[in-house]
Amino acid sequence: MEDSKKMSFWERVLGMYTHPVRVIEDLKQRTNIIFPFLLLLLAQPVYYLIRYPAFLRFTESTSGTHEASELSKLAVNGIIMRGVGLVVGWIVGSLLMFGFTKLIGGQGTLKQLLTVNGYAYLAIIPMLIIMGIAGVFTGELLINFSPSVFIPQLRGTNLYGVLRFFCGFFVWQHVLMVVGFYKVSNTTKAKSILIVLVIMAIEFYMNFPMLKNM
Repeated sequence: MEDSKKMSFWERVLGMYTHPVRVIEDLKQRTNIIFPFLLLLLAQPVYYLIRYPAFLRFTESTSGTHEASELSKLAVNGIIMRGVGLVVGWIVGSLLMFGFTKLIGGQGTLKQLLTVNGYAYLAIIPMLIIMGIAGVFTGELLINFSPSVFIPQLRGTNLYGVLRFFCGFFVWQHVLMVVGFYKVSNTTKAKSILIVLVIMAIEFYMNFPMLKNM
Protein backbone atom coordinates (compact mmCIF):
# COMPACT_ATOMS: atom_id res chain seq x y z
CA MET A 1 0.00 0.00 0.00
CA GLU A 2 1.44 3.37 -0.97
CA ASP A 3 2.18 5.94 1.72
CA SER A 4 -0.43 8.31 0.28
CA LYS A 5 -3.08 5.72 0.90
CA LYS A 6 -2.15 4.92 4.48
CA MET A 7 -4.95 5.52 6.95
CA SER A 8 -4.89 7.59 10.13
CA PHE A 9 -5.76 6.05 13.48
CA TRP A 10 -9.34 7.32 13.41
CA GLU A 11 -9.78 6.29 9.78
CA ARG A 12 -8.84 2.79 10.85
CA VAL A 13 -11.20 2.76 13.81
CA LEU A 14 -14.19 4.17 11.93
CA GLY A 15 -13.27 2.21 8.81
CA MET A 16 -13.77 -1.10 10.62
CA TYR A 17 -17.49 -0.25 10.55
CA THR A 18 -17.66 1.07 6.99
CA HIS A 19 -14.91 -0.58 4.89
CA PRO A 20 -13.17 -3.22 7.03
CA VAL A 21 -11.36 -4.91 4.13
CA ARG A 22 -9.53 -1.68 3.31
CA VAL A 23 -8.63 -1.21 6.98
CA ILE A 24 -7.32 -4.77 7.27
CA GLU A 25 -5.16 -4.25 4.19
CA ASP A 26 -3.72 -1.16 5.88
CA LEU A 27 -3.19 -3.03 9.16
CA LYS A 28 -1.14 -5.65 7.33
CA GLN A 29 1.32 -2.95 6.40
CA ARG A 30 1.34 -1.05 9.69
CA THR A 31 0.78 -3.40 12.61
CA ASN A 32 -0.20 -1.95 15.97
CA ILE A 33 -0.87 -4.09 19.03
CA ILE A 34 -0.95 -1.29 21.62
CA PHE A 35 -4.43 -0.07 20.68
CA PRO A 36 -5.95 -3.59 20.51
CA PHE A 37 -4.36 -4.43 23.87
CA LEU A 38 -5.86 -1.35 25.55
CA LEU A 39 -9.20 -1.86 23.81
CA LEU A 40 -9.56 -5.43 25.05
CA LEU A 41 -8.19 -4.69 28.49
CA LEU A 42 -10.34 -1.63 29.20
CA ALA A 43 -13.52 -1.51 27.08
CA GLN A 44 -15.74 -3.91 29.01
CA PRO A 45 -14.30 -3.04 32.45
CA VAL A 46 -15.01 0.65 31.79
CA TYR A 47 -18.56 -0.24 30.77
CA TYR A 48 -19.05 -2.28 33.95
CA LEU A 49 -17.61 0.52 36.08
CA ILE A 50 -20.00 3.02 34.51
CA ARG A 51 -22.86 0.59 35.18
CA TYR A 52 -21.47 -0.55 38.54
CA PRO A 53 -24.78 -0.72 40.48
CA ALA A 54 -26.25 -2.93 37.72
CA PHE A 55 -23.07 -5.01 37.62
CA LEU A 56 -23.26 -5.45 41.38
CA ARG A 57 -26.83 -6.76 41.05
CA PHE A 58 -25.72 -9.05 38.22
CA THR A 59 -22.87 -10.39 40.37
CA GLU A 60 -25.27 -10.99 43.23
CA SER A 61 -27.70 -12.93 41.03
CA THR A 62 -24.99 -15.08 39.44
CA SER A 63 -22.91 -15.73 42.56
CA GLY A 64 -25.68 -16.17 45.11
CA THR A 65 -23.70 -14.00 47.54
CA HIS A 66 -25.59 -11.32 49.49
CA GLU A 67 -23.01 -10.12 52.01
CA ALA A 68 -22.03 -6.57 50.98
CA SER A 69 -18.26 -6.69 51.40
CA GLU A 70 -17.92 -10.10 49.75
CA LEU A 71 -20.21 -9.03 46.92
CA SER A 72 -18.16 -5.88 46.32
CA LYS A 73 -14.96 -7.92 46.23
CA LEU A 74 -16.44 -10.37 43.73
CA ALA A 75 -17.66 -7.51 41.53
CA VAL A 76 -14.27 -5.75 41.46
CA ASN A 77 -12.46 -9.02 40.74
CA GLY A 78 -15.01 -9.79 38.02
CA ILE A 79 -14.43 -6.44 36.33
CA ILE A 80 -10.65 -6.85 36.39
CA MET A 81 -10.70 -10.45 35.24
CA ARG A 82 -13.03 -9.64 32.35
CA GLY A 83 -10.44 -7.38 30.79
CA VAL A 84 -7.57 -9.74 31.58
CA GLY A 85 -9.53 -12.69 30.19
CA LEU A 86 -10.19 -10.91 26.91
CA VAL A 87 -6.51 -10.08 26.52
CA VAL A 88 -5.51 -13.68 27.23
CA GLY A 89 -8.12 -14.94 24.76
CA TRP A 90 -6.85 -12.51 22.13
CA ILE A 91 -3.28 -13.72 22.53
CA VAL A 92 -4.15 -17.42 22.65
CA GLY A 93 -6.50 -17.15 19.67
CA SER A 94 -3.89 -15.31 17.63
CA LEU A 95 -1.27 -17.91 18.56
CA LEU A 96 -3.61 -20.68 17.39
CA MET A 97 -4.13 -18.84 14.12
CA PHE A 98 -0.39 -18.33 13.70
CA GLY A 99 0.29 -22.02 14.33
CA PHE A 100 -2.41 -22.97 11.84
CA THR A 101 -0.84 -20.61 9.30
CA LYS A 102 2.51 -22.35 9.63
CA LEU A 103 0.84 -25.76 9.44
CA ILE A 104 -0.85 -24.98 6.12
CA GLY A 105 2.06 -23.05 4.65
CA GLY A 106 0.34 -19.69 4.81
CA GLN A 107 1.81 -16.23 5.20
CA GLY A 108 1.65 -13.55 7.85
CA THR A 109 3.24 -12.79 11.21
CA LEU A 110 1.94 -13.15 14.74
CA LYS A 111 1.95 -9.36 15.12
CA GLN A 112 -0.24 -8.98 12.04
CA LEU A 113 -2.73 -11.50 13.43
CA LEU A 114 -2.74 -9.83 16.84
CA THR A 115 -3.42 -6.51 15.13
CA VAL A 116 -6.34 -7.60 12.93
CA ASN A 117 -7.89 -9.76 15.66
CA GLY A 118 -7.65 -6.92 18.14
CA TYR A 119 -9.25 -4.43 15.77
CA ALA A 120 -12.03 -6.96 15.11
CA TYR A 121 -13.12 -6.39 18.73
CA LEU A 122 -14.36 -2.97 17.64
CA ALA A 123 -17.50 -4.84 16.54
CA ILE A 124 -18.40 -5.19 20.24
CA ILE A 125 -18.21 -1.47 21.02
CA PRO A 126 -21.61 -0.57 19.47
CA MET A 127 -23.17 -3.26 21.66
CA LEU A 128 -21.69 -1.69 24.79
CA ILE A 129 -22.92 1.75 23.71
CA ILE A 130 -26.44 0.46 23.03
CA MET A 131 -26.56 -1.36 26.37
CA GLY A 132 -25.26 1.71 28.16
CA ILE A 133 -27.96 3.95 26.69
CA ALA A 134 -30.74 1.41 27.16
CA GLY A 135 -29.58 0.72 30.72
CA VAL A 136 -30.39 4.30 31.70
CA PHE A 137 -34.05 3.50 31.09
CA THR A 138 -34.23 -0.21 31.95
CA GLY A 139 -31.67 -0.54 34.73
CA GLU A 140 -30.47 -3.79 33.14
CA LEU A 141 -26.78 -4.54 32.65
CA LEU A 142 -27.07 -6.73 29.56
CA ILE A 143 -29.27 -6.89 26.47
CA ASN A 144 -29.78 -10.15 24.63
CA PHE A 145 -28.82 -9.72 20.96
CA SER A 146 -28.98 -13.44 20.19
CA PRO A 147 -31.76 -15.76 18.92
CA SER A 148 -32.30 -16.91 22.52
CA VAL A 149 -34.20 -13.67 23.11
CA PHE A 150 -37.21 -15.46 21.57
CA ILE A 151 -37.15 -18.28 24.17
CA PRO A 152 -36.63 -16.55 27.54
CA GLN A 153 -38.69 -19.25 29.24
CA LEU A 154 -35.93 -21.77 28.44
CA ARG A 155 -33.20 -19.88 30.27
CA GLY A 156 -30.94 -22.33 32.06
CA THR A 157 -31.29 -25.01 29.38
CA ASN A 158 -28.68 -26.23 26.91
CA LEU A 159 -30.69 -24.95 23.93
CA TYR A 160 -30.85 -21.48 25.44
CA GLY A 161 -27.09 -21.53 26.08
CA VAL A 162 -26.30 -22.55 22.50
CA LEU A 163 -28.47 -19.81 21.01
CA ARG A 164 -27.24 -17.23 23.52
CA PHE A 165 -23.70 -17.79 22.22
CA PHE A 166 -24.64 -16.41 18.81
CA CYS A 167 -24.90 -12.76 19.79
CA GLY A 168 -25.11 -10.67 16.63
CA PHE A 169 -22.18 -8.44 17.60
CA PHE A 170 -20.08 -11.45 18.61
CA VAL A 171 -20.73 -13.06 15.23
CA TRP A 172 -19.80 -9.80 13.50
CA GLN A 173 -16.51 -9.74 15.42
CA HIS A 174 -15.63 -13.24 14.26
CA VAL A 175 -16.59 -12.50 10.66
CA LEU A 176 -14.01 -9.69 10.81
CA MET A 177 -11.52 -12.21 12.20
CA VAL A 178 -12.18 -14.47 9.22
CA VAL A 179 -11.52 -11.58 6.84
CA GLY A 180 -8.39 -10.64 8.77
CA PHE A 181 -6.98 -14.15 8.71
CA TYR A 182 -7.82 -14.55 5.02
CA LYS A 183 -6.02 -11.33 4.13
CA VAL A 184 -3.01 -11.87 6.40
CA SER A 185 -2.39 -15.56 5.73
CA ASN A 186 -3.17 -15.41 1.99
CA THR A 187 -4.91 -18.77 2.27
CA THR A 188 -8.37 -19.92 1.21
CA LYS A 189 -11.66 -18.63 2.59
CA ALA A 190 -12.57 -22.16 3.69
CA LYS A 191 -9.42 -22.51 5.80
CA SER A 192 -9.95 -19.03 7.23
CA ILE A 193 -13.48 -19.92 8.29
CA LEU A 194 -12.29 -23.24 9.73
CA ILE A 195 -9.70 -21.76 12.10
CA VAL A 196 -12.12 -19.10 13.36
CA LEU A 197 -14.79 -21.77 13.93
CA VAL A 198 -12.25 -23.71 16.01
CA ILE A 199 -11.62 -20.61 18.12
CA MET A 200 -15.36 -20.04 18.50
CA ALA A 201 -15.81 -23.65 19.62
CA ILE A 202 -13.20 -23.14 22.34
CA GLU A 203 -14.90 -19.90 23.44
CA PHE A 204 -18.25 -21.68 23.50
CA TYR A 205 -16.88 -24.48 25.67
CA MET A 206 -15.34 -22.01 28.14
CA ASN A 207 -18.45 -19.85 28.46
CA PHE A 208 -21.31 -22.32 28.08
CA PRO A 209 -22.20 -22.64 31.81
CA MET A 210 -22.54 -18.85 32.05
CA LEU A 211 -24.37 -18.51 28.73
CA LYS A 212 -27.20 -20.75 29.88
CA ASN A 213 -28.18 -18.25 32.56
CA MET A 214 -27.51 -14.91 30.87
